[in-house]
Amino acid sequence: MTRLEEAHFATSQLITSLQAEHLAASNRMTRIEEVHIAASQRMDKIESAIESNAASIKELNTAVANIFNIVSISQQNFEVIQKNFEVVVSQIKGLQSESRNILDHLFGIQE
Repeated sequence: MTRLEEAHFATSQLITSLQAEHLAASNRMTRIEEVHIAASQRMDKIESAIESNAASIKELNTAVANIFNIVSISQQNFEVIQKNFEVVVSQIKGLQSESRNILDHLFGIQE
């Protein structure tokens, strides 16, 4: 009977050991689940930030395109203003020439 008792004692120790290992494994699984949940929450925050950044980039691209259009229009306007200025300068030179001719005609050529 001692052999049976020894086997029973060994079996009880094995069961106790298995229960302890099961508890440790359960604790590790609980910790893994907690870490997984935390990682999922971080991933959600990262995804949200990426979506927000993507929207900001779209807005910035639109703003840059608008600024480019404004600069293009401003450049065209500047070119028109420059041409108009050149015309005005040319007309002033023509008026100076005409005025000089009129003065020369009225008062004679003076040197």
